[in-house]
Amino acid sequence: MGHAGQRNEVADIPGVRTDRSDRRDVSGLQGEGGKMKLNEKQYETLRNIQKAAKLLGVDPDWAAAVAMTESALGLHQLSKTGAKGVFQMTTIAMKDLLQEMQKADDDMIDIACGVLFLRLLLKRHKTIEAATAKYCDPKDRTFYIDRVKKYMTELKEVL
Repeated sequence: MGHAGQRNEVADIPGVRTDRSDRRDVSGLQGEGGKMKLNEKQYETLRNIQKAAKLLGVDPDWAAAVAMTESALGLHQLSKTGAKGVFQMTTIAMKDLLQEMQKADDDMIDIACGVLFLRLLLKRHKTIEAATAKYCDPKDRTFYIDRVKKYMTELKEVL
């Protein structure tokens, strides 16, 4: 329940934690004149959040403020409830995102999840070719890699 007996609508959102005891204290981030000061890593995280939010059609100030509230822009935070990262995402929230992707009614969720999966493969396998090999069916690997390379060249000309 919210203030004065009002219902807390946030509690109805899957994966959103409503326990305020685990929030990061950011009161020490105030600089001169009350203006917030961030360290270099926090500032980089803030820029990345704003870029991603703009790309996905989400208010960048809102996204940054949620991340600041959740983790003080700390990427490697882990709460006592198991929520992780700058947005303190829970397993429930991630499952909810994947269920939305399966509905195939929001192209941006599909695109964002696909690009993030490619990023994960690249991080694990170090080269585009190796990551592409893990993305496709092993029996079609050579054909698939050749096709991806061809389209990478052709699409550069279109853009």
